[in-house]
Amino acid sequence: MPGVIFLLDEASNARIESLWDEMEREFGVPKGFPGALPHLTAHLAGGYILEAVRAVIEATVATNAPFTVPTAGLGVFTGELPILYIPVIRTPMLSTLHAHLHISLAAHCVEPEPYYAPKRWMPHITVGQVDLNSEILPSLLHWLAQQPLSWDIHVQSLAIGENTETGVALFATFPLLE
Repeated sequence: MPGVIFLLDEASNARIESLWDEMEREFGVPKGFPGALPHLTAHLAGGYILEAVRAVIEATVATNAPFTVPTAGLGVFTGELPILYIPVIRTPMLSTLHAHLHISLAAHCVEPEPYYAPKRWMPHITVGQVDLNSEILPSLLHWLAQQPLSWDIHVQSLAIGENTETGVALFATFPLLE
C-alpha cells in the first residue's frame, strides 16, 4: 500500500535501526521486512495519482520549514497480531501539516486508510510487528520498557513510498523548506 511519510533525521533513524538490530539479536524479532525504513506515516491509500500527489507535496514542502517532535515511551496496538510502537507527540505543527496533507491528498487517492484521518491519526514509529508471539511478548515488553524511548525527532523531509517484498520503494523525497 503506498503512502506519504515523514522521514526521520539521521540520529533518530540510527536509534531505531539500532533498536531493531538489538530486538532481532536478543528476541528474534525482525524489523518487519527486509529494508524497513524508520518513518512516521502521514497518509496511506490503496492507490495514488502520483503526479498529482507529487505536486501537492512539492507545494507543501515549499511553505513549511523543518520542525521537531518528541517521542514518548512505548505503545501497543492490540489485536491478534500486536504491533509495538514508539508514540510521537502531536504537536500543533505536526497536526496542522498532517491535516493539510489529508485534505490536499483526498482528491488524488483511492481507498484512503481511515486510521490516518486527522481525528484518528496516532503518529508513531513501528518497532515490532512480526513474530510477536505470546511467549516472547512479556520479556520483550519488559526489555523495551527499560530502553530510552523518549527523544526529539527533527523532521526534515516528506517522501512518497510503498512497501515491497524486499523493502521500501521511495518514489520521491522532498526536503522541507530550510
